Amino acid sequence: MKKLMTILLISMLCVAFVATFTTKEVGAEGKETWIDKEYVDICEDVGKHYHVSPELLEAIIETESSGEQYANNGECKGLCQIYADVHGVRMARLGITDIYDPKSNIKLAADILAECYKAYGDDTMMVLMLYNGTAHAKQRAEGGDFSDYARKVSKRAYELEGVHNKHNYSKYCRNPWILEQRFKED
Repeated sequence: MKKLMTILLISMLCVAFVATFTTKEVGAEGKETWIDKEYVDICEDVGKHYHVSPELLEAIIETESSGEQYANNGECKGLCQIYADVHGVRMARLGITDIYDPKSNIKLAADILAECYKAYGDDTMMVLMLYNGTAHAKQRAEGGDFSDYARKVSKRAYELEGVHNKHNYSKYCRNPWILEQRFKED
């Protein structure tokens, strides 16, 4: 009986040890996202279609709405906090009628991001400042004056890409040292 208890205890310790090192932690820096799996899957699909990092979309959702599908902040609505009045023409072009529909909301965000990337280049910090409506975003980004929003979202996207083994420094800047400087807290 004592031998059986010892074996059982060792087995439980082994399971606990393995679980500790194989379970993804949730919701903090450098950890897996905590938003619904459905939204993560949508981010993957929509991100591929628009050539926008799915992790960037996930980071926007975490920051903008904390994963709440029906989030409202003034006129901004849904997972990615889309300003419907400003993007009404875009919604019509994309055939979107329900801004709270997760796929539609994420698709709108990806379309906005893709348009900003196309117009202003691959500088994610600038693109995020434009997405967030930061005043004088282009001039500020060119001068290295990044908004807290851009720093927070790009840092989280970078962390999620690390968790998913997808780091791509060139998406954020061409020099990893500059990347670190961009993420530094002021």
